[in-house]
Amino acid sequence: SDFQPPNLGERYRVAGSRRRLRRLDLDPFEQRVASNRQLLSAWHALAGGYRVAEPNVETPSKRVEKKLRAHYPPDQEYLQLLIEREPDW
Repeated sequence: SDFQPPNLGERYRVAGSRRRLRRLDLDPFEQRVASNRQLLSAWHALAGGYRVAEPNVETPSKRVEKKLRAHYPPDQEYLQLLIEREPDW
């Protein structure tokens, strides 16, 4: 527990973490947002507002559903043991 590697805190490939075109470098903006609570909460609220639409999910045909139900019973039983309840599907 008291071991510390000799390269602790050493940064590698620092140049690779920055954008080549400074105008497209959003790191300073992201750092300012992350350090300001009000900006951070506004950022999360803005991002959440764009996730309102539900994805268009196609239901499988009866034949496909039958094959899936025949294939996955062991996994479903294991999931049921893990979450200690019947899955919602």
